[in-house]
Amino acid sequence: MHFLGRADSQVKFRGYRIELQEVEQALKNINGVVQAAVKIIDHADNQELAAWVSGDSNNSANYIRQSLARKLPDYMVPTKISFIKEMPLSATGKVNYHNLPLNFSIITSDDQREPRGKVEQALMRIWQSVLNRDDVKIHDNFFLLGGDSLAAVILLTKIHEETGVKLPLYKLVEYPSIAELAPVISDDLGKPQLLVSLGNTTRNSALYIAASGHGDLLRFKALAKSLKGACDVHMLQPPTHDKNLTFDSLGKLYAEQILNSQQKKIYLAGFSIGGIAALETARELQKNQVEIELLILIDTVFVKLPKVRYTLWKWLSWLTLKLRFLNPLINDRQLSTILNDTGLYSQVEALSEYHPKPYKNPTLLIKTIASSWFKGVLFGQWRKTMNGHLTEDEVEGGHSSIFKRGKIEKLAETITKYIKENDQ
Repeated sequence: MHFLGRADSQVKFRGYRIELQEVEQALKNINGVVQAAVKIIDHADNQELAAWVSGDSNNSANYIRQSLARKLPDYMVPTKISFIKEMPLSATGKVNYHNLPLNFSIITSDDQREPRGKVEQALMRIWQSVLNRDDVKIHDNFFLLGGDSLAAVILLTKIHEETGVKLPLYKLVEYPSIAELAPVISDDLGKPQLLVSLGNTTRNSALYIAASGHGDLLRFKALAKSLKGACDVHMLQPPTHDKNLTFDSLGKLYAEQILNSQQKKIYLAGFSIGGIAALETARELQKNQVEIELLILIDTVFVKLPKVRYTLWKWLSWLTLKLRFLNPLINDRQLSTILNDTGLYSQVEALSEYHPKPYKNPTLLIKTIASSWFKGVLFGQWRKTMNGHLTEDEVEGGHSSIFKRGKIEKLAETITKYIKENDQ
């Protein structure tokens, strides 16, 4: 008995079982691609997923990867792409995978922005040193630039030496670019970045979402993925506890980050209390003659609260940790986690002194069905503030469940609809 291999094209790659024919079919669905072949190749002591395409297309390797990334999970997107005139065929007329040429196009990101903050700048120096190249960009994939497992170990060692943060190898695989890895390191340092990019940039239109605190990263990442490339997505999050923080000062901090990004079209959004920060950021950008295409308030309510004392807030935090029965889940986060969120506390504290001024530019208010029962109380202030410039829409779910699978798609669909209408 001779074992010839599998009868199908299913392989195991980086811990995942993938069907190579599924990747090939996704390639053939791209305009201009006539034939496609995909296989795993050995590179140094690492394995990579490679693709060969033929046809009359002028598509670049970057465009091919970006098109696949919208349809397939990351681990199914080839890291190497070769353009050939025609596929080598066997005597039976099938693709001869053994004779596919090993000449590949270089794939890098088109994003040209400079690294922001000490963490990104440190990572840029380390990337350049380990890879021995000066053309590293902020969103370039470490492994696509030639990094292998040995280089990855050296990279992680240098990161530990310079930042004090020790990361496992799987973190680099999960967050393979400087822009993606910097927030992970910042979280470990306890110094959240004001601006976190949630995907490769097209330098065309961008959506900046102001967070409710320091616990929205995974939610916004899921939203960015569900938007499927409709625009670039960046998260804005408040600094650690600042006793003098106001929404005016937070708006200036956020506006400064956006001004440095040099995007062509800017959409501004805010989730929950972050919507108020987004509104003040919009005012600040207008002072700098920057046009905001649309302001989007995602389930942002306005209810005047008494001033919350920091000592009371911290006492409640300590109490919930000590008494587990007082630590329920609220908005998919434990109460103790919420109370330890200094970014949330800073904005809640600032709310007691906040008085909204009229805003006369296009604004979209996306409400959840759960909150619409009290829409007069929760959203009445925005109708007065926007004074005829407010559009209201509604999505299924509650304040946090809108970011869960089955509902986040509707939220993304609603945002995409208004962005496309505005772009026409």
